[in-house]
Amino acid sequence: MKVFFSVGEPSGDLHGANLIKELRQQNPGIECVGYGGPKMADAGCQLHADLTVLAVMWILRALLNLHHFWRLYRRAGDYFRDERPDAVVLIDYPGFNWWIARAAKKCGIPVFYYGVPQMWGWAGWRVRKMRRLVDHVLCKLPFEADWYRQRHCHATYLGHPYFDEVQRQRPDQAFLDAQSSRAGRLVTILPGSRTQEVVKNLQGFLITAAEIHRRVPDARFAIAGFNEKQAAMARDQVAGLDFPVDVFVGRTPELIRLSHCCLACSGSVSLELLAHAKPTVIMYRVGWLFYTLGRTFFMKVKFITLVNLMAAEDPFLRGGAKYDPRAASDDDVSGNPFPLGYGTAIGLPDGRVLVAVPADRAAATLAALAEHAVAADETVWRWLGIRAGVAPITLATQERHVPQTANWEVLGGVSFTKGCYPGQEIVARSQHLGILKERAHPFHVAAPPPAPATPVFSSVFGEQACGSVVDAVALPDGSADLIAVVQLAAVESGDVHVGAPDGPALERLTLPYALPASAPKRVKL
Repeated sequence: MKVFFSVGEPSGDLHGANLIKELRQQNPGIECVGYGGPKMADAGCQLHADLTVLAVMWILRALLNLHHFWRLYRRAGDYFRDERPDAVVLIDYPGFNWWIARAAKKCGIPVFYYGVPQMWGWAGWRVRKMRRLVDHVLCKLPFEADWYRQRHCHATYLGHPYFDEVQRQRPDQAFLDAQSSRAGRLVTILPGSRTQEVVKNLQGFLITAAEIHRRVPDARFAIAGFNEKQAAMARDQVAGLDFPVDVFVGRTPELIRLSHCCLACSGSVSLELLAHAKPTVIMYRVGWLFYTLGRTFFMKVKFITLVNLMAAEDPFLRGGAKYDPRAASDDDVSGNPFPLGYGTAIGLPDGRVLVAVPADRAAATLAALAEHAVAADETVWRWLGIRAGVAPITLATQERHVPQTANWEVLGGVSFTKGCYPGQEIVARSQHLGILKERAHPFHVAAPPPAPATPVFSSVFGEQACGSVVDAVALPDGSADLIAVVQLAAVESGDVHVGAPDGPALERLTLPYALPASAPKRVKL
């Protein structure tokens, strides 16, 4: 079997190399050839040309290199006619790769696009090209496959390969130890993998770094260069600065791990930052004309960052509305008195806030928050959760309920759009049919708190249990509040007991949110 690859960017070179390794592991006799970069060559790909040296952006720079692209296009066409590979795999790099796809289709060779152009973000009309020239689209982002399928393309969601790459990383421990012993908090600057990106973005990052240094004098900075050429450019720009900036090559994984926060160019590296939970500011500098045209006519999504696109329930702009990241919102944190990277605060609808900070700063954080909030111990936190109608799943109850019976779909704890996960079929079927016989409800009992998984009974069901306790908390007067998943018929009867049919009676408390009607949906068979 012979597969031709066409890859024109450093990030694509990495993904192509990993794909080739996997293909060779499954089929040792496979022959991989084509256009790529040094990582693909190391993985066993026979390169006809290193296309990553032509990783350019914007139409003018592409035109200046048109003669190189034309030569490579003609070479690929000749190869397809003479050698007839079994498949062509395209990775990113849409401008040139459309030519390669066209040449392959002329010869009747199946074309697969892995890491597709972001048509859903701008210039969606290009999907006609995808339908015509590509046999199967292999998608990295959760919503991409549905977007392409809605437009009559064969598409499959695979997940983003960058997370696999992060897991494979083996950082240099000696480098980590040497750098971690240095004084000051590290801010890592990631200006991009293309030389053109570095030229455009680095100056803006350094201006930001100067402001950070002014406000946080002990901050130090490191630039993660992709290659020696870009590192030399960076060293030239930092030579006259009055604050410390180191420049490294090939140390991106280590610098990310060491950093307190990062300044990064928009791209795949944001996923590595996500994997390490690093506070990050993403920037991408474009010309005023491109920005104006893009914002006015082409942009279809709210975000430029992969992390935000993957996390958003709906990343698309609707009805022509324009997204303004500076506009005030319910989650505005502009008044946060803590420095960047200090910790994480998660606000809950019932007024609770979960704050996570380094252990050595816990006491100082509690003291700083004392005038704004009341610290709650675990028991109080669980009691507030019960009153909020939140059913926590623990080891004792983990296999007893589907998410809908614990009301998780009402609280936003279930996604019906993400990729596969264990139990997805049951969750999806329950949601589609709309039939639920039991739900989580809070109760009060004039008795000590029952243990999780304690059965609940009702006269409606006789000696048979009609539910079970999920969590319970003792109150000062010896009684308890609890939350239990109980058959709806038993809840409606008002006759519910815990532990035994004649056990302590449960008094139903008010659920602070509305439950959807549990009625079967019409299903066409």
